[in-house]
Amino acid sequence: MRFKDIHIGQLTTAPLKGGSVSSTGALRGSGTLILFGLALAIALVAVLEGLGSLPLPYDMALVDRALPRLFRLHMIASGIALALIPFVLIVRRNATWHRPLGWITAATIAVGGVTALPVSIASSSPALARAGLFTHGVVWLILLVIGVSAIRMGRREDHMRCMVAMCAVASGALWLRIGTALAAAMELPPNEAYVVLCWLVWLGPLLLIGCIVRRGHLGRPHRGSVAYRPHQSRSLHAR
Repeated sequence: MRFKDIHIGQLTTAPLKGGSVSSTGALRGSGTLILFGLALAIALVAVLEGLGSLPLPYDMALVDRALPRLFRLHMIASGIALALIPFVLIVRRNATWHRPLGWITAATIAVGGVTALPVSIASSSPALARAGLFTHGVVWLILLVIGVSAIRMGRREDHMRCMVAMCAVASGALWLRIGTALAAAMELPPNEAYVVLCWLVWLGPLLLIGCIVRRGHLGRPHRGSVAYRPHQSRSLHAR
């Protein structure tokens, strides 16, 4: 697999005919790489916090006291999932890597999502913030179940859409860290800002992906990807 042929979602860094690269494609590719780098950095912090190698912020330390083992399991599993998701997307054109890596990522998402539910309830945050975190975990798990069910039933396009939506929801962990830091820097009311962020950080990306899907930009898998099986799709529709 050559790096220049890697497609991430509908954003591509592959060169156009004649060897030229469009400015829009280059900008999108650079933005994607930046987001992946941020995701990996925050995933590493989450895993190190879960392992006890980094001190927990005060609010997280309170949850850790209430649910010590469960909270740390949540941090480690969610951090690993956030780190693996970019690589699952990158290798999606290679079934040898995509399938096993996808199943490993699904397992970490399942553990992270299930443990997120009691962790959100035990949080000392305002009730609306806890509701946002709880709903975040529920939606993450629902999209995972639908996506896995779709690929097991041969509905590859539905699988792709669900996995992209699940990645958008997963990005909430990234935006929550960034958002809380920005809110503190801007000296916004902490409780009110956190309530808004607990809903906005995952619901915003999910709605954005929903709009992209409705406009048809995620309609079909790329030729050559694991999800692209034109003959199998026609046979399934014919049944």
